[in-house]
Amino acid sequence: MATIERNLSIVNNVEYDEYASRWATVRAFNDGEPKLKQFDLMRAGGSSNRVSFLRRINPSDTSDYNKENNIDNINGAVLFNTVVKTRSGLLGMLYRKPPAESELPESIRYIYKNVDGSGLSMVQQSRSVSSDVVSIGRDGLLTDMPRNDEGVQITQSDVNNGFRASIQEYKAESIIDWHESVINNVKVLDELWLCEQITTLVPGTLNTREIKNQYKAYRLSSSGVTVQTYTDSEDGKGLGDSEEVIVTDSSGAALTMIPFVFVGSKNNQSKVDNLPLEPIALVNKGHYQESANLAGSSFQLSACQPVISDTNYGRMMNDPRNIGKVELGPNSAMVLSSEGSFALVAPPPNPLAKSIQDGYKEQMIELGAQLITPNGGIETAEAARLKHASDVSDLEVISENISSAYTKSLEHVCMFMGVEYKEEYTFKLNSEFFEVSLTADEALKWVQTWQGGAMSKSELDTIMVKGKAIGADVDLDLMNKNIEDNSPSVNLDE
Repeated sequence: MATIERNLSIVNNVEYDEYASRWATVRAFNDGEPKLKQFDLMRAGGSSNRVSFLRRINPSDTSDYNKENNIDNINGAVLFNTVVKTRSGLLGMLYRKPPAESELPESIRYIYKNVDGSGLSMVQQSRSVSSDVVSIGRDGLLTDMPRNDEGVQITQSDVNNGFRASIQEYKAESIIDWHESVINNVKVLDELWLCEQITTLVPGTLNTREIKNQYKAYRLSSSGVTVQTYTDSEDGKGLGDSEEVIVTDSSGAALTMIPFVFVGSKNNQSKVDNLPLEPIALVNKGHYQESANLAGSSFQLSACQPVISDTNYGRMMNDPRNIGKVELGPNSAMVLSSEGSFALVAPPPNPLAKSIQDGYKEQMIELGAQLITPNGGIETAEAARLKHASDVSDLEVISENISSAYTKSLEHVCMFMGVEYKEEYTFKLNSEFFEVSLTADEALKWVQTWQGGAMSKSELDTIMVKGKAIGADVDLDLMNKNIEDNSPSVNLDE
């Protein structure tokens, strides 16, 4: 294995570096309050991590007292996690109905039940993909084929002996570099770098393991697609690289495209899409910060402040009955002079932090964070559909993108497995996010529209099925034939 110098080490794509910290912010909310506090506590301990959530108290004060004060401020914050609630709600809408799996040939039917070679089903993997696309707007699917003992690509004979193609998911953070070229007026991915983490046993130990980065570099040239693997070297001073291997299909011919599909929130191109949950995460961050402010001010200022006014305070403190200190409570007494007075002063109500938090919560609701009204009541499906039409539209695009990515990956599986691909080989996520039932009046209006010639019978049937006026399992062709056969005939000549 050759070794390359560190100055030739892996460089991330410019877009990757731009978006990495933004992905980390949204992911931290997905992981919950402990993750947010982990980032902030690391910074309080001197870490220079780029992601943080709470403002520092007196950042120029490096004393131990101020460090402890910052730690107390972090631990006092309470997260109302709207990002997770939103993600769960959107995923619930996506999977309100199970994905539709088409009938595949026997030789590749396994892919639905074991998509990645570890026993994970395609539905289960798609949930992971959907979670990331809904949250940060990016994911990727690589169709791969194992290599035989000689390290070369599997041939059709190997496929016949049981080797199987798989579809592997790659998170946005693992897709570290990519490049496209225009070939025959078509934009084509010609270079792709994927990062994986591998765990290895430390030599000379029984159970000590270390994590290393491993990189797969796919390249497309006039000779076809190749893949090369790079791994951190043993001395940590370079990257060891493997031989460049040609990636072939079942016939042994070199691939003419890299078998990878980007999955995005807007489209499935290589360009990084915007993060769907980022606007909610940023407002959620402000809400979280105000919770720390509220907890801090409550701790410091909510208690009553004892106030003693006495012109002879010094003499009072020397009185044996006061024992040199002021104690409060029913079992203690303070001896003041005739001109002295004692009072407990309570701070005035300060609803500022609470009102700011309430404002943030309203903003999150307006962003489509929760399908609830401001007073906490559950909306009807129709009211939610109208109020959050833009959210549903975005979710429809995400559903279509994920379905398209898996359908394209099925085409790659056919290519590796020597199966002729057909357009009906698909995997489609649900795009009907609300329960819709036509009322009798609505059904009548659609029938009248058809009778008036403004739509076809097939369009009317589709509306009736979606509106549950006709069962989803009804054979429409047979239904219409029975209607035609049983329709009474009228002889106008009689």
